[in-house]
Amino acid sequence: SNINLYYDFQGIEIFLNKDYSRATSPFKVLKRQYQEEIFKHMKDININFVKVKAHSGNKFNNYVDKLCKKATLA
Repeated sequence: SNINLYYDFQGIEIFLNKDYSRATSPFKVLKRQYQEEIFKHMKDININFVKVKAHSGNKFNNYVDKLCKKATLA
C-alpha cells in the first residue's frame, strides 16, 4: 500500500529526518513517539511525505488549517 502525507509543519520533516538541531523544546519531547509510530507503519505502508507551502492559498491546506483551528478551540 502507498499513501501520500501532505504537511506544512516543518516539525514533521525534522522528526522524519531525525534532524533535531532545528527542533524546539516541545517538539523534542514528542519526537520519539512520532518516530516510533511513523516507522512502525512504514514497515507495511510506503509513506510518501509531500511538503506543502503554508499560507500559500492551497485550498486543501487552508481547509485542514481551519479544521485544526476548530479542533483546538473545542
